[in-house]
Amino acid sequence: MQTSKLQILSIPMSSSITGSFDPRFAKFLEQFENDFKLADAQKTINTAVELLGEFPKEPHVQYCIARAYGKNAEWGRALSHAATALKAKPENVDYALAVGRLYLNLKLYEHAAPLLMGAVQKAPDHFRLRWALADSFADVGRGQDAIEHYQIALTLKASPIDMQLLYFNYANCLRSLSKTEEADRYYQMFGENQDFAVTALSRRCSLSRYLPDCDMAKQVEVKLSNHKLSQDDKAELLLVLGTMHENAGQYDEAYGFWSKSRSYKSKKRASHFGFERINGMKQFYSKLLLDDARPYGHSSSKPIFVIGMPRSGTTLIEQVLGAHPNCFGAGELGRMDNLEVGFRSAYSNGNHIANIVQNAKNNELWSRAEEVLNLLEKLAGPTPKYVIDKMPTHYATMGLSALYFPNAKFIHVQRHPADSFISAFQNNMNESHAYSYDQATYVEAYLAKESIMAHWLACFPDRIYDLQYERLVVKPEETIRDVLQFLNLPWDESCMQFFNKGGMIKTFSRAQARNPIYTSSVYRWKKYEKHLGPLFAALADAGFTYPEF
Repeated sequence: MQTSKLQILSIPMSSSITGSFDPRFAKFLEQFENDFKLADAQKTINTAVELLGEFPKEPHVQYCIARAYGKNAEWGRALSHAATALKAKPENVDYALAVGRLYLNLKLYEHAAPLLMGAVQKAPDHFRLRWALADSFADVGRGQDAIEHYQIALTLKASPIDMQLLYFNYANCLRSLSKTEEADRYYQMFGENQDFAVTALSRRCSLSRYLPDCDMAKQVEVKLSNHKLSQDDKAELLLVLGTMHENAGQYDEAYGFWSKSRSYKSKKRASHFGFERINGMKQFYSKLLLDDARPYGHSSSKPIFVIGMPRSGTTLIEQVLGAHPNCFGAGELGRMDNLEVGFRSAYSNGNHIANIVQNAKNNELWSRAEEVLNLLEKLAGPTPKYVIDKMPTHYATMGLSALYFPNAKFIHVQRHPADSFISAFQNNMNESHAYSYDQATYVEAYLAKESIMAHWLACFPDRIYDLQYERLVVKPEETIRDVLQFLNLPWDESCMQFFNKGGMIKTFSRAQARNPIYTSSVYRWKKYEKHLGPLFAALADAGFTYPEF
C-alpha cells in the first residue's frame, strides 16, 4: 500500500479564499465540497467548471478544479489549474502544496523540491508541506534529507489518518535505507489497522530471513485465517509464506504458496509489454528516423540507461556503477517512459519522420533533452560524468532516449528467463506487471523484450552493452572492467565495494544490493524445475534458447 496520490487534494482550504464571501460563492463551494466527498469524479469536475463560469477571477476556484481533476487522476489538467491559482496568489502555501504534489505525481522532481522548500520556509509548521517535502526527497533517493523532514512532520499537528499515512511513508523510507530495526518498530504500529496491517506485516517479514516455524510466520497465518481478508491481501501474505519456506530449503512448498497467491490475481496477457506494442515501437522508431534525426539531438553523453526485464539484475549493476566516483545512480526516475507516450501521440498523424526531423531542426529534441538533463544534474550535482537512469522496462521506449541523446549509452542486463520469472513470481509485483503472475504470459513479455532489443541493436549497436547477469556474478571484476571500458571510465576498486555506499534502495533487490555479489541466484530456477514446464514449453515453441554461461 502506498500513500494515496489523491489524499493531498482532498481537504478544502477555506483560508485560501480571496473573494468577498458572496453568498452565492459560499453556496457553490458547499456544493462542490459535497460532490467531492460523495459524487463521482466527473460530477465533481462539472460542479467545479460551473463554479469557474460564475467566478472566473477567483483563484480558489482554480484550486477546486485542480482537486476535481486530481480526484479523477488527471494530473496534467489538475496541475494547469493549480498553477493558475498559485500564479494569482503566490504567497498561498496551500496552492504551492497542491502544485508540488502534482509535480511529484507527474515525476517532475526538479520542480517539486524547490517549490516545496520555498513554501516550507514560509510555513515551517505546515504538516502537509513537510510531509510533501519529505516524500519529494524520498522519491529521488535522498533518504537522509527525507528522514529529516519526516521527523519534523511527526512533531506537528495532523489528523489521525494523515498521521498514519505519514508514519507508513516514514517506515518505508527507513526500510529503503536498511534501517531495519527502526522500520520494524514503526510497521508494528499498524498491527490492527484495517488499511495497513497486511502490508505492514508483509514488509516486516521482508526485513529478515524468517523461517516457516517462527513467530512472524504464525502472525501471517493468523491474518490469513480472517475470512474477511481481501484477495489482494491473501495473495500478499501467501507470497510471504512461500519465501519463508524457500529460506528453509522447502522449495516445493514455497512454489505451492506462490502459485496459490497468484490464483487470486488476474493473469493478464502482456499487453503493455507484448508484441503489439513492441511492433508499434519498431515501426515508429525506425532506423531511418533515428539516423535522420541524429544530428539534431543533444550532444551530452551524461545519461546511462540501464534496462532489462524486472528482476534481472538492473538494481545490482546500478549500485555497482553508482559506486564509481564518476557516476551517480539516480534510481528509477520514469521520466523517459512518461515523455515517450506523449511524444508518440503528438506524431501519430501524417509523415511522422519528416515532421519529427523538421521540428528537430528547430531544436525540439535538443530542448526537450535539456529538460531531462536539468533533472539529472539537479539530482547528481555538477561533478559526476554520468548519471544512471535505471528503469528496467525502459527497453520498450529506448527510441525516444536515442533521439534525445544520440551519444548516450545503454546497458542491457540479460538473465535466464526462468530465474527472472521465479524472482518476479515470488515478489508482490504490481498490476502493471500482471504478466509475471503466469508462466505463459511471462514468456510472451520476455520474448517481446528480446524482439525490441534486436531492433535497437540493428539501429545503434555501438551504444548498447549486453551484460549477462550470470557472468557478472560469477566473474564480477572481469565483467565490471568490461562495462567501465565500454563507458570510457577507468577502473575503480569502489565498484567492488558498492554495498558499502549506503543510500536508498526502493526495489525488491534491496537485500541483495546491501551485500557483496554472490552466486546463489544463478540457475536458481533448477530448484523449481519440476514446476516450470509451461515456461520451458513456451520458450521451446518460440525457438528461444538462452546462452548458457
